[in-house]
Amino acid sequence: MLIKWSFNGVHMTNYEARIRTKFGELVVHFDNKEELDQRLKEVQDLTRYAETQLAEFTTVEATKPITGFEDIYAVAPEGSIKLLKYPEKKADVIRLLLFFSSKPLSTDEIRSMVGIDNPAAYMTADDFVELPNGMYTISPEGRTVVASKIISQLRSSNV
Repeated sequence: MLIKWSFNGVHMTNYEARIRTKFGELVVHFDNKEELDQRLKEVQDLTRYAETQLAEFTTVEATKPITGFEDIYAVAPEGSIKLLKYPEKKADVIRLLLFFSSKPLSTDEIRSMVGIDNPAAYMTADDFVELPNGMYTISPEGRTVVASKIISQLRSSNV
């Protein structure tokens, strides 16, 4: 956090928090803990909204996996994901794929990357988000499931 000062007698907020998101950096200004709590709730709602609205504009930037996850997946030159380890449940396979994808995916893309026929049949949980353009992404809650459970299960089972 950075401290901001007043300029020419005009009060500016005392603190500034910079929050990195999937679509860029958000700057939150606040004076106290209560105001920060309120701003963070607003940021959470804004982030969810922006991820769904801006999802179709995201592009594939890297052709290599995120550092530390090279044992779980690889990225093809054209940006498609190749899972190196698969969870047992098909819904978890799709969660994992969407977790690592840098952009929302269509059911055809999901099918071609992981070989699951009719992937929409397995995306019934609340952590799958269908965008207005027919593409799919994963919710923040779904990301938590992948990060806290699925990845650790894959690593502990040595699949």
